[in-house]
Amino acid sequence: MAGRRHSWSRAGVGVVWVAIWFAIRIKPIALDAVAPAPVPWLSILRSRETAAIAIAKVLSDQVWFFMLLWLPDLFHRLFDLPQGTLGLPIALVYGMAACGALTGGYLPTRLIAHGWSVNRARKLTMLGYALLVLPVIFVQSVDNPWVAALLLGLVLFAHQGFSTNVFGVTTDITPARAVGSRIGIAAFCGNLCSIGMIQFQVYALSHGWGYAPALAICAGSYLVALLAIHLLIPVIRPTP
Repeated sequence: MAGRRHSWSRAGVGVVWVAIWFAIRIKPIALDAVAPAPVPWLSILRSRETAAIAIAKVLSDQVWFFMLLWLPDLFHRLFDLPQGTLGLPIALVYGMAACGALTGGYLPTRLIAHGWSVNRARKLTMLGYALLVLPVIFVQSVDNPWVAALLLGLVLFAHQGFSTNVFGVTTDITPARAVGSRIGIAAFCGNLCSIGMIQFQVYALSHGWGYAPALAICAGSYLVALLAIHLLIPVIRPTP
């Protein structure tokens, strides 16, 4: 009964908080307000900038979804960890991912504050994250699951930082009214194409290849994604 009362009290607090949030955030909209002119959807779809963001999302999201699905099996196969002992190493991996998300916006902001251009700050930050992923190829060479967790955690740390800047580039170069469309297209491509990475790992295991090919793909994905951004968006110029 005490647990049920506690659940109801938390639900009540949640309802109150939602009501307060709406009261603060929702403002009346004047009837004569003029909506901004919509950006043609096809023009967004066909642009080089959208292609760059979509390619970056495909290459980075495939790593994220691979890790989401296959980490428990990877630890079990490499280190013969039983089901009950997988939790802590995997928790370390995702804890490091959370830290990466916190750094992704901080680093380019600090560089820009020190006089760097947006183009230089974004791309060099993303390069740093891409390089952090490279040691993942050594996961199958280590004997300690905690060392493997640190290497895999470094991948997701870098992934979150890199992805934050992919979204940052999108907002830099896109008019506000089109940001949602461009990110939506790119996210759709990333989620859909990630199925291929998942199925590739099924194929690799069924043919006795283990995790080496997938880890090699993960290692190079972010550098290729950054190259695509650089070729398709040579200079990141913030939209006025």
